[in-house]
Amino acid sequence: MQLCDWGEKLLGEHELAAAIHPLAADSALRPSCAYIVSNPGKRFRAAVAFHAARYGERPNDPLVKDAAVAIELFHAATLAHDDVVDDDKMRRGKPAIGMHAGNLAASLAGGWLFGRSVELVAAIGDEVAARFGKVAAKVCEGEILEARDLYDSARTRERYLAAIEAKTASLIAFSAWLGATVGGAAPADAERLYGFGEAVGMAFQIADDVLDLIADPELTGKTAGSDLRQGLYTLPVIYALEGDEDLGKTLGRGPDEYELPGLVERVRDAGGIEAALRDCAAWVTRAEESLPEVDPEPEHGERLVTLAQQVIGRVGEMAPS
Repeated sequence: MQLCDWGEKLLGEHELAAAIHPLAADSALRPSCAYIVSNPGKRFRAAVAFHAARYGERPNDPLVKDAAVAIELFHAATLAHDDVVDDDKMRRGKPAIGMHAGNLAASLAGGWLFGRSVELVAAIGDEVAARFGKVAAKVCEGEILEARDLYDSARTRERYLAAIEAKTASLIAFSAWLGATVGGAAPADAERLYGFGEAVGMAFQIADDVLDLIADPELTGKTAGSDLRQGLYTLPVIYALEGDEDLGKTLGRGPDEYELPGLVERVRDAGGIEAALRDCAAWVTRAEESLPEVDPEPEHGERLVTLAQQVIGRVGEMAPS
């Protein structure tokens, strides 16, 4: 099963669509919220939550699915806001919500989806609600850390890692912890699964950043090199800058559109892609090593190990042949 199939198999579009039913049929927000959840992507975070729940005694508790829906709604809300901030035109092969309905509708719909995710998490219990609040704050912090470094050719690997740990890995880590907790796993196992989610989240974002440079746009649904275009210099670029001093001069002033294909080649030639993928593989290994040592059903670990390995495997699947 490919990475993009895991979450889709476990959490269908109809379940995400059902989550917006509290909106009145004639609500002005309903069309925009429905548009956002109709294009949910890989549902990777939901897959992590579902498989982590299998470490507990109640893996089929209906609250596990509610937890997965809440996580995906929150993630969808962050993407809606990202598209507004970044002025993105496409999202997964479809017009971004801002292009579809305007930035005001996109921002307000994202806010409603966030509120709905909070409602679902709060219904699970006080402990998870409090932890979710901290994660939501951390995601916002990660976004501002990233924004602070835009067009900065002196961005360090440490600053990059701090940003992606906050904006991406923290939510995936929470997904694993929440799934395990709601599924009835022992607290120690839930914390180890949090560590798994954090490490696999780091790998996931590094792989995503590599794909932004080298993936086939027809497969990703995104314009190639969009990070470079926006002045977001990710790990492959940071590594490339160590071996190509002149590259820093171009990136420091902000690249022009016509320069992007050549810049991608320079990043590749300087070894940036390979170096970033080595780091990605190291995070996958760390994720595997973080899984609970006592596993009552070995298949649980195998599922999460496979999920982790497919994070880096998708780079090969989506790169042009």
